[in-house]
Amino acid sequence: IIGSPFYIMRRVDGIAPPDSPPFHMDPNCWVAKGSIEDKQNIWWEWVDYMSKVHLIKLDDVSLSSLNRPNLGERPLDQELQYYRNYMNWALPEEEHKVCKDVFIWLEKNKPSVDINSIGLVWGDCRCGNILYQDFKATALLDWEMAVLGDPVMDLAWGIAIDDANSRGLSVSRLEGFPEADETIEKWEEKTGYNSSDYFYYRILALQKFSIIMIMTSKKMIANGLMSEDSDYHINNHVTQYTVSELGKRG
Repeated sequence: IIGSPFYIMRRVDGIAPPDSPPFHMDPNCWVAKGSIEDKQNIWWEWVDYMSKVHLIKLDDVSLSSLNRPNLGERPLDQELQYYRNYMNWALPEEEHKVCKDVFIWLEKNKPSVDINSIGLVWGDCRCGNILYQDFKATALLDWEMAVLGDPVMDLAWGIAIDDANSRGLSVSRLEGFPEADETIEKWEEKTGYNSSDYFYYRILALQKFSIIMIMTSKKMIANGLMSEDSDYHINNHVTQYTVSELGKRG
């Protein structure tokens, strides 16, 4: 009907925490206006439903299309190669020194084995991709980054992106949102998984976000939202936060 394949989803009532500006920065958004308990509910609903996704048994669902053997044998290798390809496509004639250095670190520090069983990874797994009604989750959105892999990848992504869009912008997280340690502990309790590779996947998350920012920033430059000589596509709050986080481990 519209010239390409498409699908229609049923309507689900709810509203997502805003990204522009990030909700931690906007004192007038619905998230900021909620009570301490409301903010805790937003976060714990994310952890709860993320954990349910991670407990899905691959034998019970048909997700073979998420395997990408052309990119590597192991899911982690597939993800690394996918984002190398993405970066090379986004910057065909320019070097991204931060991402280049981070790829070296990711290869050098790559876990030798997958501690957790390979499962469904939501991908863009964070509060901003959940619809809420009365501070309770009603739908999980944005599955275009879904892959097979270690479920700790989702945990690290959700925390890292939240941090990059608050602390990475020199803004405090809204009062009431639980900290990383408590979040990791809750996820381990709910899933039975091990989080010992969390920091590695946190850096991977920030690397992926940095690469995604290349085209996001180029689009803003092309649309006149930034000057044509801006280097924001390779030097932005995400890349700067990534360097800062890596510096904590030396």
